[in-house]
Amino acid sequence: MASTTKRIASGKASADRRETGPRNWCQPRIGRMIAHSGGSLPLCTISRLRAPSAVNMVADSSSDTPATDTAPAASPASQQSASRRRLALRRRLLFAAVAFLLALLLAEGILRVYVALRGWTPNVYAAQLHLFRPHPENGYDLSPNFELRSGTFHISTNSFGLRGPEITARKPQGTSRIVLIGGSAAFGYLVSDGNEAARLVERQLNESGSGPVEVLNAAVPGYNLFQSIVRFREVIAPLEPDYVVLYVGCNDVRYLVSDNPLATEQSRTFSVPAWERILGHSVLYGLVAYRLLGRRPDFGVGRRVQGEPTEEGVAAFRTNLEEIRQEARAAGASLVVCSQATASQMDVAEDLKIAVGDNEKDIARAALIFDTLKATLKEFANQHGILFVDVEAVVPPTTEYLGDGIHLTEEGEQLFADELAGALRQQLQSRPSEE
Repeated sequence: MASTTKRIASGKASADRRETGPRNWCQPRIGRMIAHSGGSLPLCTISRLRAPSAVNMVADSSSDTPATDTAPAASPASQQSASRRRLALRRRLLFAAVAFLLALLLAEGILRVYVALRGWTPNVYAAQLHLFRPHPENGYDLSPNFELRSGTFHISTNSFGLRGPEITARKPQGTSRIVLIGGSAAFGYLVSDGNEAARLVERQLNESGSGPVEVLNAAVPGYNLFQSIVRFREVIAPLEPDYVVLYVGCNDVRYLVSDNPLATEQSRTFSVPAWERILGHSVLYGLVAYRLLGRRPDFGVGRRVQGEPTEEGVAAFRTNLEEIRQEARAAGASLVVCSQATASQMDVAEDLKIAVGDNEKDIARAALIFDTLKATLKEFANQHGILFVDVEAVVPPTTEYLGDGIHLTEEGEQLFADELAGALRQQLQSRPSEE
């Protein structure tokens, strides 16, 4: 009975120890050690014998389990699936690129057939990319042997880079050569070959018995007098001109209103990059880039130019006039000066005002600029005994004669030609004195 009681007590004590947990497992041992040591067990020994804390136990238990820092490796099946997806994506992208390229080629082919059936040239939509070529001093020049043909428009240049039919380098015996110099207004920007002033003047003079006469259109769109002087030396003087007709003004406005004309003269850089000239051979590119997305140029002087003529600008304009006079004289030619017909007048037609400026102030500023140009041209002509042709006076500022405020329509070109041919008719037999 006593032994049974002792076992029950021992089991109860064991249960108590299990319930108290890890904090009390060493207490009986500590008590026995204190008893044997006579109650003088050092404190450091007691601290070493205390139960480990829960944190230490967790750390110990975690140290027994090896750590795994990397994710489990993907199975071969999942790797193959990802590889197949990447390969499928590449194939779809390649297919889309090939399909897109084939669509472009198909569209290009269809457009070329369409253009050919209509009798147009392939450059019909982006002609300006090939009409001009780089020039070391002027920035650009007209390309020789260029042709543009559309439904109602035809422009061509000869081997000398002049608009019009082919000519010989040496002037034919007994023929008078008249050269027209200027920018796009003299070039005949809005009309086809045969309807520009140069051809009309040539026809009138020959039909009136004043010939034989050749009128060379040496104008280049965008050229001012600075550039025209260079072109005269390089291209015109060797062609033995008898008369040099200046029809200038609009492209000289930028430096006319500047305090530093030489620094603000029109840019002489060729702005078309080589890659675009290559793409320009594509009919599709020309259609999209220039016909569908291209922006029409703004020729409104009152809107584009903020300023009035300066003394420095007018002086630079007169210097250029004197230089071209000297160049013409050295080439054995007489200079003829024309005022430029524009819509930059106070009595401009209502439907043409927007081509000049946005308000009356813009129109007044533009009128002042062109009045100054005309007065300077007329004064210069009178000073040197040069023939002055007042084209502005005979071309009304209406949409019938001016298509965009600067460039003449076919009717405007006819008025210009009539006035110029009438003034030249009496000059062909005798050269006027320039002094």
